[in-house]
Amino acid sequence: MMEDDLRPHIGQINDHPVLMVDGKPFIMLAGEVHNSSSSSLTYMEQVWEKADALGMSCLLLPVTWELTEPEEGKFDFSLVRGLIEQARRYGKKISFLWFGAWKNAQCYYAPEWVKADPARFYRAQVVKGKNFIYNADFYDMPYSSLSYLCEETCRADARAFGRLMAYIREIDSEAHTVVSVQIENETGLMGAAREHSDEADALFAVPVPQDFVDYMHRHCEEVMDVVRDALEKGKASGT
Repeated sequence: MMEDDLRPHIGQINDHPVLMVDGKPFIMLAGEVHNSSSSSLTYMEQVWEKADALGMSCLLLPVTWELTEPEEGKFDFSLVRGLIEQARRYGKKISFLWFGAWKNAQCYYAPEWVKADPARFYRAQVVKGKNFIYNADFYDMPYSSLSYLCEETCRADARAFGRLMAYIREIDSEAHTVVSVQIENETGLMGAAREHSDEADALFAVPVPQDFVDYMHRHCEEVMDVVRDALEKGKASGT
């Protein structure tokens, strides 16, 4: 069997997608820990013990950008290594959840050096001209998030995620303790359907890419009823 066949990947059995690990189907009897539980190896010991008692085969564990790159360009994967070593000791697999630029449509888990530099890593404007609001839709919660339109944010996040994946490959390419990785966690925006900065408004006003419109119309039968209804009643081109 080729090495690529042994690594965790989505294969096909009887025309159905199946997670394959070490060349065999793997069923994730998994539990997800609380957002910050995996930030402490000491705390995680009791979580692994509980997972073992419950007969779980896998845990879903957050890995945060702020702890893997506390200073720009200086990476620390000691926590990632520790979690992988714990999983091996308990005979479990891991699915990592990348808490990068966003988590719950907010930027709580981005590094301090990102959050402290709004000029370079600019914010999403729920209300035009405002980088910070009290969100009336969420009990007047103080709210600020990074803008997905900011190329600096996207580049920095992607670089950190790439380094994480390279590190996992370096230490886990044979044992396959890590069976999946979620690329980002709960992106989006609270309090508005889209951003309302000048840049966002300008992009919203340009024509929708025609290849995207055509693709959606060709695949009407594959989407939810509410989306299909909107497509059928909507235009074939436009902003």
